[in-house]
Amino acid sequence: MIINQLRETDLPLRKRHALPLVLLVAWALLYISTFSGLLRRWTQWDQDLSYGLPVLAIFVYLFLKTLPWACNPPRPRQFVFWLGACAACSLTWLASHLVGITIFEQLMLLPLLALGLTSLFGVRTIFGHRMLLLLPIFVIPVWGSLNGVLLNISSTVVGELVRVIGMPARIEGNSIFIPYGHIIIADGCSGLRYFVISLLLGYLLAYMNRYTERGFLVVLIVAATIGLIANWLRIFILIMIGYGTQMQSPLMADHELFGWILFAALCLPALYFAPVVKTTSGKTVPLLDTGPSSWGRVGLVCGALALGPVLSIGVSMPPSVRTMENYWGAPMTSHGASMPMPVTVPENNHSETVALSSAVRARLDQYQRTRATDKLVPYLSYLYPQEQWRRENRGGVLLDAHSAQSSTGSSSAVVIRHSPKANLSIFKRLDSQTYVAQLQWFEVGRYTASTVLWAKLLQIPAAVKRDNHFAILTLQARCNERTCEDSLDALMAAAQQLMAARASVQESL
Repeated sequence: MIINQLRETDLPLRKRHALPLVLLVAWALLYISTFSGLLRRWTQWDQDLSYGLPVLAIFVYLFLKTLPWACNPPRPRQFVFWLGACAACSLTWLASHLVGITIFEQLMLLPLLALGLTSLFGVRTIFGHRMLLLLPIFVIPVWGSLNGVLLNISSTVVGELVRVIGMPARIEGNSIFIPYGHIIIADGCSGLRYFVISLLLGYLLAYMNRYTERGFLVVLIVAATIGLIANWLRIFILIMIGYGTQMQSPLMADHELFGWILFAALCLPALYFAPVVKTTSGKTVPLLDTGPSSWGRVGLVCGALALGPVLSIGVSMPPSVRTMENYWGAPMTSHGASMPMPVTVPENNHSETVALSSAVRARLDQYQRTRATDKLVPYLSYLYPQEQWRRENRGGVLLDAHSAQSSTGSSSAVVIRHSPKANLSIFKRLDSQTYVAQLQWFEVGRYTASTVLWAKLLQIPAAVKRDNHFAILTLQARCNERTCEDSLDALMAAAQQLMAARASVQESL
């Protein structure tokens, strides 16, 4: 491949200065399907990404302010490397798009833009604009994975504050019982919005002031701390108001505005007193312009960016839909038994509950794609009612599937060829001494997973093999003591029985 050999194919200077903006527009148009999904999230004004459109507008404005860019085009071999990396990212986007792993599909937007620009302008130029190109990470819903961690931190900190002031209260996880009522530190109290917006403001402050990487790190640490403290104070003050007014204050039902006022009271002074770095120019010092890009390079880069979107038009993976029934295997009786603790799962499922023994109940929730645009693994949050139950212990256990026998009773008929890992949890009902032990795992086609993240990753090989089956298997047993040791053996034995039945069914899928 010969590149930049003929001077008459070089881009004129004015067009080359506008090239970053042209590539930005092409990137947005080629991946319009992904951006339309993000737009739906951004326009849900009561949700965590309601600031998405303003941030996108700020990104475009700052992008325009950096033009023109110095051009340090990579050498031919380096260009081929960056072009191949761009094409690989586009194919990764395609795989995520076809399978329905939305978060991976959205995350691919960032390296696609960066690699496309690197192919034309070189590593040195893109490195100089690295902080700007990372800004869109704040409008991609990857931050939701921190919600559980932030919720646990908030519950722990607020609980300790309540103990320090000596308020008469009983604290159980994210539930606080005061004499006048029950206060739950739910998902919305994790402080995720305050945390992300505080990071965003700190990031913009550091970028506008041209801070170094060390300065960026310091600002982000301070911003994250302010966001967390604002949320902790909000919850703590609300608990004190609830105690002082015997839960009669209007703030106990509507405290959204109160939270933002408190956040602003902490955040705005920090922004005002942040150190300002004086620069002689509003733009980064330009790098040496060593040569122009050619029309051939521009066409190749656009082709690499378009690879995934173009293939998505012609490649379809229609799911095979089948009747979801009798997947327990034979013969299982006592259908319709109730679970010791409710299992909260998404709708549009086929659910069955059976009694595997006198102590163990099992529930099977099955899903499948009915349209190509559907997800095989639906959105899964908490699979138990947080308002009534608290998870006290959890961990992974290997189920010794090699010893499981088929339901025919034959001692040589081993039907499981691998040892899946299940999630073991012990739950306590709030304001009581009722404990339940639970084993839970997920089936994605012929694969098994103990976590939701791993189940989502397994969608890719399941889609390649045209497996259109996802299931949540939950085994529960009531405990006679807090450690639940009396129930664990019963759960493990019942799991072997269930796995044997399920393996015979999977053989026929």
